[in-house]
Amino acid sequence: MHFSQAKPRLLLSVVTALLSVAVLPSCGDSDSSPSAVAPESAISPSESGTVALLQASPDGTFALPTPIPATDAAGRVRLDIASKDALPSQIALGSATFQQVPLEIAPGFQTYMADVGSLLEPLEETEAIAIPGVESARIRPVMLGQQDGRDAVSQIYRGDPTTVTFEDFVLTYMLSFLPVDRRSVSDVVALVQDTYPGTTNITESLVSLSPPTTSNTDWARGGRSPAPDLADALVVYSTFFLQPDTVVTETSIANLVAAILPESGITAADIVAIPGQNLPAGPASGLFIPDIIASQGEVFGSDLVIEVEFAQTISSASSGLSNAVGGLIEIDFDQNFLTGIASQSGAFLGVDAIIDLYTASNGTVLTTNTFNGFQARYPISYSANSLQVVVPYEDFRAGLINYSVAVGTIADSLTFTDITPDDSFAILTMPSRAPNVDLSGDTGSF
Repeated sequence: MHFSQAKPRLLLSVVTALLSVAVLPSCGDSDSSPSAVAPESAISPSESGTVALLQASPDGTFALPTPIPATDAAGRVRLDIASKDALPSQIALGSATFQQVPLEIAPGFQTYMADVGSLLEPLEETEAIAIPGVESARIRPVMLGQQDGRDAVSQIYRGDPTTVTFEDFVLTYMLSFLPVDRRSVSDVVALVQDTYPGTTNITESLVSLSPPTTSNTDWARGGRSPAPDLADALVVYSTFFLQPDTVVTETSIANLVAAILPESGITAADIVAIPGQNLPAGPASGLFIPDIIASQGEVFGSDLVIEVEFAQTISSASSGLSNAVGGLIEIDFDQNFLTGIASQSGAFLGVDAIIDLYTASNGTVLTTNTFNGFQARYPISYSANSLQVVVPYEDFRAGLINYSVAVGTIADSLTFTDITPDDSFAILTMPSRAPNVDLSGDTGSF
């Protein structure tokens, strides 16, 4: 099944000039019919006596408990409505149209989402909503992405599949309008900024970390090749919309895409990968992107032990596996930015020692004293999703130590995919010992 792709309402004239080729969204290879949009009040919360309903005002509107703030896109808003009356299939919110969602997301409520033509429609602040034919209701607006900070940065386009943002949808959607020969990083970012200036954090430097290819945009089988097309973009948006309140599955994504775009013919079998769980090319594609959950440093006897925990399984740089981790652990032993060398990861440190994770092999890793150039290999061990480095010293400098951890893939040793902590460096309290180690000497040790 093929069909024309709807253009975003905000496309400027400069965008129209770029649209020199036809764009065909994905369509399923299966003959199965897509899940239909729920009929009126199909998920009616009429029997949920736990939801207190409000009467409509004389003008037929319902006051919102909290106004919907002005936002750059209706796609960032979810409406949950409870009523004993039959709810309409669509509701107007400013210049945007919201439609029923064929899934129960909030128990006792019927959920509405912006339709495909309204996803990028800006909204003014809204204090009341009219629901035709409804006398009593409770309306609960939800600003998507703000519950867990997912709107901070684009994740899929950094190559990290663990979080899905509205920016990911915008990038994939805009990319679908560009002909293949105009899909450079600068082209897609220029299109986003011209068409949708609300997303100010989509920059060339960000998108360059993981440029758009089929490996991070081809979410639905069928349709146009190369990807993406509109259906691919809606798979990303559906995942963003469903998180974090719903368990995201191929079925829930397909049902939502089919509701937004019934003519797509999308079924669960057409979903190549679930955004937020994997990238379309799969874990063995070389697209593994290390994601740090936490790091900690401790002193045990005369050993400094630094442990780094990851969101996924990892292996050493020399393993030859697709989940091999590289990176640097940078240590500032005197908390003096003016001593040592500048951090390679951008941390605010005067780096006195570097543990080079790219050199991990046979249970050891190369560590360099930046004062005198002395190098030694110290123990490193790996568990399923963590690594631990042990740097032995006879004595330690008393007081505090600063350190940072930056990691990346073996395939691209020039790019760090994650740095911790986010606020430049961690502080490790060291027990007072004497004598202090002279880090500036040339004795061939630390």
